[in-house]
Order: sequence, then structure tokens, then C-alpha cells
Amino acid sequence: GSIGFGYNDDETGWATASASGIELDTLYCIVATYHEYDETHAILKIYVNGIFKGDQIKLHLPNKTAGFYIGSAPGRRHFPGLIDEVRFYKRELTVTEAKELSDSPRKGFRLVAGKTYTYEHAFTDRAIVDFEKVFENGEEYTEKTSIDNGGVEATASSFYFDTATKILYVHTSTGADPIGFYAEGRFILH
Repeated sequence: GSIGFGYNDDETGWATASASGIELDTLYCIVATYHEYDETHAILKIYVNGIFKGDQIKLHLPNKTAGFYIGSAPGRRHFPGLIDEVRFYKRELTVTEAKELSDSPRKGFRLVAGKTYTYEHAFTDRAIVDFEKVFENGEEYTEKTSIDNGGVEATASSFYFDTATKILYVHTSTGADPIGFYAEGRFILH
């Protein structure tokens, strides 16, 4: 199989950096980077297990207020596996940093009802939080308002980050309700 990272600017089509040779039932560390090197051009790069696999230069920059998807493309091609430990950086990672991420231990990450998570981000100290809301078909599903009382068990398989609301929607591999939570940080299981 293959894996890719890209965007569509609706003028010139898709720009995608991709890597082939992806095997089933194998854990990979994928690092994708984006860098604007002038006012009209960007370069996308992809690394698999710390090894550079490809890049693409794109004329036209993306719409920076639009959402982005992880594990799917809009309305199609949902990834049939587990994606965890997703991280976002405000800058392009170096080749060395991509390799260091690949070499670090990967423990896996599951969001399970009844567990307590700590939410960490750069602007505050740690705070114990529940999921803000659970969504069903894009609407708020009010019977389940946090991970502690809803009986929700979610293994993340695709993500959609809404840049306007700053909510990351986690779509589960079991087809259960997507879970929305604020994504400016990371969750740590106690």
C-alpha cells in the first residue's frame, strides 16, 4: 500500500507527497512536513520511520482557514487501521527530528470511557479534563457529554480538525460516534 500527505487548493488540484511499500499489520511512524518557501510556493515532504520518502513542490498555497483531515480525504478513502499519537508542530521538522520521532518508543493511545486523562498544552499547567462533547452526524449528541459517563470506547482511525472552532473530531474505527475535543495539546492516561 501507500500513504500520502497533501492538500487541494481548488485551482490546480492536489499536491501530495507520498510513500509506497506500506504493509498491513505493521506500525509505522509517519512524519509529514509543509514549508512555504516564498509567497506562492510550498513544499510537502513525507518520512516513514525516519527515512525521507518523497516530496512535492506546489504552486498556490492552501486555504489556511479550512479544516484538514487525518486518516481520510473529504468524504472518501478512510484509513482502515489505527492512527495514534498525532502531533502538530508550528514549524517544519528537520530530518534529524523526524528520525528521533521514529526512534522514540511508541506506546499506543486509546481513549476509553471511565479512565482519567490529563490534558497538557503550552499555555497552562496540567488540568484534569473530560471530553467536551460527543457528536453524532455533525450534531451535538447530548446524551453523552463526557467520556466518563457515556460508556464510550473509541479507537481513533481518522481525524478532522476544524480550524474555526479549534475542535479535533476523532472518528472511531468501529463506526461509533465521533468524539470532539479541543486539540491544542495532548492527553495522558493516568
